[in-house]
Amino acid sequence: MKSTVLIFSLLLSAPALFASLLFSDNFEDAAGLGNGKWAIQGSAVIVVDPLNPLNHAVRFNSQGSGGDLFSILINYAAAPDFSMLQFSFDFYQTSAPSFSYAGTEHPNSPLPFHDEQWLWSQDGGTPYATTPPAGVWTHISFLFTPQDTQNFGTIEIKFEGVPQTIFFDNVQLEAIPEPATYALVGFGIGLAALIRGWKKRCQTGDHLS
Repeated sequence: MKSTVLIFSLLLSAPALFASLLFSDNFEDAAGLGNGKWAIQGSAVIVVDPLNPLNHAVRFNSQGSGGDLFSILINYAAAPDFSMLQFSFDFYQTSAPSFSYAGTEHPNSPLPFHDEQWLWSQDGGTPYATTPPAGVWTHISFLFTPQDTQNFGTIEIKFEGVPQTIFFDNVQLEAIPEPATYALVGFGIGLAALIRGWKKRCQTGDHLS
């Protein structure tokens, strides 16, 4: 029974176990937004976490349009067995709703929108819109397929938000492998557990009963 539970748990967590980290920033680098991870900084600034003076997060000084903080170009197609991307970050707002946004684009794609995707917001107009409560940090995470009509295999992540009232932290972009990849690994884990259980029963004499 224990082996079955373990196998089931591993299969549920398989995408996270085999994800490839493509981009990460917790805004604790002494170089700030000049750490080589952000191509366009806009009005974004790194400030002290409103709930923890030992932590830092990013905030905006003015309202952007079409994005106000852009990452460097990220090559996701090079990830092994790439299937989807997982975008995650922590979000804090002093009052709700504050209508902030997170998304992606492919800057090498033609104008006017560079294959832009606004993925998360608080106004209900995006695929993964939520309404986090005010005054607490909320973790946001979702899987999506890049809209890359030119098949460049690269992407930028971007944010914008209401000035002074919203904060982002612990930004990550990960590549998730094809389902067949972690299903095969999960099968291998399960088979190994079954063999281990069979050997244990043989050693204790259970196979004779």
